[in-house]
Amino acid sequence: MIVVDTNILAYFWLPSDHTELCEQLFKKDPEWIAPVLWKSEFRSVVTLYMRKNLIDLSEAIQITEKAKSQMKERDVKKFASAVSGSFVKSPEQFLTGSCCIKCNMILNPRVFL
Repeated sequence: MIVVDTNILAYFWLPSDHTELCEQLFKKDPEWIAPVLWKSEFRSVVTLYMRKNLIDLSEAIQITEKAKSQMKERDVKKFASAVSGSFVKSPEQFLTGSCCIKCNMILNPRVFL
């Protein structure tokens, strides 16, 4: 199980330099959960992509629906009893193993791969 933030979800679903890494991360462990606020933060990122004309409205709706489908019933609040121990707060912490990891919180896909 990996706790991902909105950036990872955005990199996974929207075209970016990190999309391929996030796809590899998903292949390595597809059991993702996210903080409850991911939906509103994700909508903000999708809106930014629309403002920059990187995607249009129909693509934005489609991408948002796919992301919501992937993460349905997968927010941290619903998994609170299963998620214990320390979250990784920095890449250094993850790489050195200086925290007790029961699940991995990923803010950067390179950290986990």
